[in-house]
Amino acid sequence: MSLFIHPSILNADHHNMQSEFDRVVAGGADGIHLDIMDGKFVEPVTFDLGTIERYTAMCGLPFDAHLMIVEPEKHADDYIAAGADLVTFHLEVAENPERLIDHLHGRGVKAGITVNPDKSAEGMIRLADRVDLVLFMSVFPGYGGQKFMPEVLENVRALKRHCVEHGIEIMIQIDGGINLETAPRAVAAGVNNLVAGTFIFRSPDYGAAIQELRRACEKAESDF
Repeated sequence: MSLFIHPSILNADHHNMQSEFDRVVAGGADGIHLDIMDGKFVEPVTFDLGTIERYTAMCGLPFDAHLMIVEPEKHADDYIAAGADLVTFHLEVAENPERLIDHLHGRGVKAGITVNPDKSAEGMIRLADRVDLVLFMSVFPGYGGQKFMPEVLENVRALKRHCVEHGIEIMIQIDGGINLETAPRAVAAGVNNLVAGTFIFRSPDYGAAIQELRRACEKAESDF
């Protein structure tokens, strides 16, 4: 499976988003990652529905919405209506993950699952054959620019082993502290979808940053 890079726009210049989108599209990004926070599951509040609607109208790439919110069942449809192509929710707060996954698929979008980095990967492994994406947080959600937590890679390897053994092909995404050093380690562990925010949007040349990530990961030695 190819390597996908989804810039997280949390730290983008929100006064000039058309330019920001144009630059990452020209630079070869594969999708846009939305870090959606409600001030309850995590402290910050980001990206109201009106903003998401404006942003999805500005950019033709698929939008991958990571819901860091409580009661995702009650709000998932709103993010679909705003233009999300894939919705990822946290198992810690989902009342019935299987039912929500089925609902997302029934609405015609892809479904993703995640847990915080201090949680076991057991739930994600159990549901791997039902979803399109599994997201591993390599920082605690809430703020950009945090340091990568390498211990999360053990959970990545566990999921990848399960997928190989059972013939499951899904996106394995990682988010948090991704740069030229950490990205190859994640890819070697089984990741095929990188979320990078600070690394791209603090670079003077977004396209060069995206291509540097790709080149660094091409040299990664797989653990499998």
